[in-house]
Parts: sequence; C-alpha cells; structure tokens
Amino acid sequence: MEIRVFTTSEELARAVARRVAETLRQRPDVVLGLPAGRTPIGVYAELRRLAAAGEADFSRATAFALDEFVGIEHTHPASFHRFIREHLIEHVGLSRERFHGLNGAADDLQAE
Repeated sequence: MEIRVFTTSEELARAVARRVAETLRQRPDVVLGLPAGRTPIGVYAELRRLAAAGEADFSRATAFALDEFVGIEHTHPASFHRFIREHLIEHVGLSRERFHGLNGAADDLQAE
C-alpha cells in the first residue's frame, strides 16, 4: 500500500484525476465507481479539464453512482445520479447509457 500526503485539495484532485486518466489509457473499458457530494468536486473538475484537453477518454468506460438517496428518482435535482451527471458525465464523453445508478424511488429497494 502506498500512502501519499498532499498539501492542498487541488494537488490531491490533480493526482487522483491523473491516476484515473492513466487507468483509462491502460484499460479503456474500465468500470468506475463514482461518489457524489462535495469531496469529489475538484477531481471531477480536473477530469473535465483532462477530457477537454484530450488526455482522458471516457468513451469506452462504464460508470456507476455509488449511492443514492431513498425516496427520490435519479432525475430529481437532489439525487446523486443527477449530481454526478452534471459535474462529470455530461462533460467527458461518457454516454448516458454507460452511466448507471440506483433508483432511490424503486418499489423494492432491497432488489434495487
């Protein structure tokens, strides 16, 4: 295990985004698990920058939202699915068909 210490959140975001970009180069069909919330915002911004610069290609990747609020559809403004779509997916060339999330309003949450 490698432990790295970063002095700023920007430095951390750049390092994580570079690692994701390198993984995409090595395994273009990689499956990504994506968190929502304030923590990954800097990483997502850096991934958008790398994708715009042609340094990260998400076109063959598949992604899953890691969690969701119970009781709301993925189209709801407060859903994690929508958050990730707006902060990352819609900007990096990953099609909506390759982005999956939980339905927080499913009739059978256990099955979901």
